[in-house]
Amino acid sequence: ITSSDLFNESFEAALQRNVDKWPNNEIDIVKKALEKRKVADLSFRQQFFGRASKEYKEASTMVIDLLSEADNRLEQYIGLGEKYLYINEKPDWAAPYFNKAAPYAPGDERIVKGLARIRFLRNFESDTRIVDRMITAGQFTSALKILEDLLQGDPGNSEIIEKIKISKEGQRRN
Repeated sequence: ITSSDLFNESFEAALQRNVDKWPNNEIDIVKKALEKRKVADLSFRQQFFGRASKEYKEASTMVIDLLSEADNRLEQYIGLGEKYLYINEKPDWAAPYFNKAAPYAPGDERIVKGLARIRFLRNFESDTRIVDRMITAGQFTSALKILEDLLQGDPGNSEIIEKIKISKEGQRRN
């Protein structure tokens, strides 16, 4: 039964990580492991416990290895993205690595932070011009949304913080 529990835990971990949305059809490996688990269940019901245990372990290993490979790939992508972004200051080179990492760990803080920084570096000037026009036109809510997105890429940016204050003040007056 512990072999079955190990499979259940690894299978649940794969599902929680949205393996069905990963880009390289990794879900196929999980499906094969599930088929192997079904064979193990049948062996267990037929009281072939040794064979069932072996099949559960093989199915578990397939999923555990898949998760381990995904973790390695994730770290590799994030590491390269961070190197290009923070060390080499090449956001256009960094973006593909963060984008490749994102499906493996949606919401990962390092990925979110890296993508926000890239967006900031790419769009700061054009977004601030748009925001200035929005503030002038009294579109404070829309301006705030853009400013808050920009601020994620450079949290201490005094120009953005000042424009946020102006936009919030404009919202209160309206």
